[in-house]
Amino acid sequence: MKIFLIGMMAAVIMSGVAKAEDVYTPKAYDWSGLYFGANVGGIAIDSNIGVPGHPTSSASPQGTTLTFGGQIGYRHQFDRIVVGLQSDAGWQDNSVSTAELYGASGQYWDLRSNWHGSIQGSLGLAFDRAMIYGMGGIAFTNIDGCGNLTSGAMDACDPQILYSGGGTGWTIGGGLAYALTDSLSTNVEYHYADYGSVSYDTPHTSSHQTTVDYHPHTFTLGLQYKF
Repeated sequence: MKIFLIGMMAAVIMSGVAKAEDVYTPKAYDWSGLYFGANVGGIAIDSNIGVPGHPTSSASPQGTTLTFGGQIGYRHQFDRIVVGLQSDAGWQDNSVSTAELYGASGQYWDLRSNWHGSIQGSLGLAFDRAMIYGMGGIAFTNIDGCGNLTSGAMDACDPQILYSGGGTGWTIGGGLAYALTDSLSTNVEYHYADYGSVSYDTPHTSSHQTTVDYHPHTFTLGLQYKF
C-alpha cells in the first residue's frame, strides 16, 4: 500500500513539473508573417562606360552614395527553415561618379542613379530570435550620365553624349536579422546587383552608341514590423 501511495504521489509531482515547464518554458520565435519596414545605408558604385569598338574611350566611374528605402514581404517558417518573398525600393542621393578616360586627360564619363528596386526570394536558417539568410532575384534601376570626349572642363558635358534610361538585371545578397520583440526586428544586409551592358544612342561618338556596365554594392541597416 505504501509503495502504491508513493507511486501515486510521484506521478502527481511529475505531472505538476511537466505543467510548470509548459507554463514557464518560452516558445521559439516564429518568423512567419507579413512584414514591412525601412532601411538606410550606402552604395559603392562600380561601373564601366565606353564606345563599342574603341577600348581607349573607356572609363570606370566609381564612388559612394547614400540610400534609404522600404520593403514589404512575407515569410513562412518550417521548423528552422524560413522561406520568403520581398519587394523593395530605394532612393539614392544622385551623386555624380566621374572618371577620366584611360590615358586621356580632360576627357571623361560620368554616371548617376537616383533609385533602385528589386523582387527577391529568400532562404534563411532561424536560431530562435536570430536568423541568417540569403536572397536573390530581379533588380531594377535608372541610369543617366554624359561624356566629354574632347579635352575640356570636367563639368562640361557634350550635349550629344548624354544617356539615360532604365536598367533591369539580377541581384544576390544576404543578411542577418534579430527579433527585438514579437513584432519588431532589425537586420543588416548586403546586395550585389549586375545590370549587364546597356547601349544608348549618342550621336557624337564614333559608333553613335555608348555602352554602360553598372554593378553596385549596397549595404543597409533596416527595421521591420511583422503582423
